[in-house]
Amino acid sequence: MLSKSLAVALCLAGLGNVAEAADAPNLVGTWKTTGEFAAARTGKTQPAFGETPPFNNPKRVSFVVEKQEGRGFSGYRLLPDGSKDACVGVLKRDGKQALMNCDYGKVTLDFTGDVVESCFVSNLPDTKIASCDVMRKTP
Repeated sequence: MLSKSLAVALCLAGLGNVAEAADAPNLVGTWKTTGEFAAARTGKTQPAFGETPPFNNPKRVSFVVEKQEGRGFSGYRLLPDGSKDACVGVLKRDGKQALMNCDYGKVTLDFTGDVVESCFVSNLPDTKIASCDVMRKTP
């Protein structure tokens, strides 16, 4: 009987340590590159970028979050020619990571302080792109 009581007490004590979801940070606004990035591409260039080198193309995107409700958000990636790549996303429970699904590909977001590392992979048939940009929300 004592061992059952001890087991129940340990289980209840462990429940108090379960991590709760962090408050969702406010993402609404425009996020622009800090200039720190890496990129690689094979295949055709995207029309929005024009002719670009296969590595570390200096033409960068911005990200605009138009709406946010709790952990869910929507907006677009603003491409160098001014066209928009529509996106929806969701923050993970910790509030420090997010996933986005955009028309042209998938994005992961990793937040550290007031910056985010935004990593993109394309889903375009004639182009393979992988890029990561460090971004900061503009005032």
